[in-house]
Amino acid sequence: MNKISRPNNDYISRNPSYLNMIFMSIAIIGIVVRVVLSGTTSKDGSSGNATASVYGYTTTIVSLIGLLFTEYALSNSNEKTITLVDFLKKILIHSFPILSLIGLLSWNVQINSQYYTKINSGEVAKEYNTYALISNILSVLQIVIIFKVMSEKMNITTKIPYVSENLSTFGYILLFINIIFTGMMQIVVQYFSTDG
Repeated sequence: MNKISRPNNDYISRNPSYLNMIFMSIAIIGIVVRVVLSGTTSKDGSSGNATASVYGYTTTIVSLIGLLFTEYALSNSNEKTITLVDFLKKILIHSFPILSLIGLLSWNVQINSQYYTKINSGEVAKEYNTYALISNILSVLQIVIIFKVMSEKMNITTKIPYVSENLSTFGYILLFINIIFTGMMQIVVQYFSTDG
């Protein structure tokens, strides 16, 4: 079976907050891009809300993927080799909140890519923008919760016991609500928007 060997990097294992802050910064950049570039439309559909969403959410997805591998590496730092199947199992089991947010943001990117011109030119129902705003706010809250829980897992901040469990539960509730609003975005843009 194929084995994945990991290099011994003492700095990262001694300073897990370093990587957490790098990926948090990249996620913040993605959200800032999403917020700053949105709100405008163009007649030809070449720039606008869809452009901002695709760029911003893709940057955030890259950040979350980096965080996903960092979480795995730090939680299994004592293992030198692991099979590919075991690697994938551990990623799926221990990183469901991150994976689910990556999936949700990917769905948002897919919606904005598929209806790129329609969204950028403003030919969508006004409800779409409301649902997109709510989904964006929920995504930001989910990102904050994920980074907070990751910080606690890395023993960066452990002031209050059981905060991580309560935040994780709240994160799942936000995920469920965000899935509903993203689904409503999909329905509105697909069935209730004009073609020009």
